[in-house]
Amino acid sequence: MEVSLGVYAVVFIFFFIVVPGYIFRRFYCNGAFSKQVNWTNNILANFLSSFVTGIILSVGILFALNTFSKTPINLDKFLLSIDNLIVSVNAQDENPDKFKGFTDSFYYRYLPFILFFYFTAAFLGFFSIKSIQKLGLDTRFKIFRYENNWHYLFSGKLLKFKKFDPSIQTTQRRVKYTFLDVLAENSSEKPTLYSGLIADYDLNFRDPSKLDRIYLYKATRYKKLNTGEVTLKTIPGNIFTILGSKIININCTYIGYDEAEEIAEKYKVKRSILVTAQTISVVLFLLILVSFLTSYNFFRANFF
Repeated sequence: MEVSLGVYAVVFIFFFIVVPGYIFRRFYCNGAFSKQVNWTNNILANFLSSFVTGIILSVGILFALNTFSKTPINLDKFLLSIDNLIVSVNAQDENPDKFKGFTDSFYYRYLPFILFFYFTAAFLGFFSIKSIQKLGLDTRFKIFRYENNWHYLFSGKLLKFKKFDPSIQTTQRRVKYTFLDVLAENSSEKPTLYSGLIADYDLNFRDPSKLDRIYLYKATRYKKLNTGEVTLKTIPGNIFTILGSKIININCTYIGYDEAEEIAEKYKVKRSILVTAQTISVVLFLLILVSFLTSYNFFRANFF
C-alpha cells in the first residue's frame, strides 16, 4: 500500500496541480515576461509557485465542472483505478482484461477532462495577462506588476506608477516610441554615447533583472574630437546592437501620439474590449446552454 499511496501523491500532484499551474504561469508570463518563468534558476520557487497556482486552478475548475455537469468528475475513482492497475502489475497478474476498465475510463472520460483542464489553464493565463495590460492594473497596483522592470522603462509605463510625481509626466498621451541615449564602454577609447529608437531588447537568461542586448533603429554615435567639438555620425545598417555588459547608463525620451492618433488608438482599445466581452459572453452562453441540455438529456433519441 506504501507504493500505491506514493503513486496517488505523484499522479495527483503532477497531473492535477503542478502541470496546470505551470501552464497557467507560462501563458500568464509570455512575451516580454517569458523569462519570469525560468527553471534554470530558483527551481524551488518556480515549483512552489506552480504548486500554489495549480491548487487554486484545480479547486476552481473542478468546482465549476461538478456544478454544471450531471456526472461529476470523481478523482477518487480515477486514482483508485491507477492504484488497482499498479497493484495488479506488481503482483504479476496475467489477466488479459486488467487494462480494459482503466483504458475505457481514461480515454473516454478522464483524458478529455485532463486536456480540457490544461486548455482552461492556458486560456485563463493568457486572458489574465491581456486583461491586466488592457486595464493598466500592473501600473496602478504593485500586486499585478511583473518583474521585468525594463518593459515598464522602455514602454514609458514607468511614468504611470504612483510613486512618480505627476508633474514630471509632461503628457497624458500614450507613448508611441522611445528614444534612447546609451552610454557604453568602448575597449579602444573612452565610453561612447549612442542614440536611436529602441527596436527590441533581450534579458539575461540567468538573471532577468539584467539586460543582455539592446537593439536600436537609426542609430547614431557621438564622438568628441581633440579640438573639443562633438560630432554626430550615423551608423550604417538597419539594426545596431549594444551588449548589456557594456552599458554604463541609459537615458529615455518618450514620444507620444498626437491628438488625432490618440483618438484613433482609444477607439481601437474600446473596440477590442467590446469584441472580447462579446466573445466571452457568447462562449459562456454556449457552455451554459450545452450543460443545461445535457443535464436534461435533451440529446437522447427518445426525447426527439
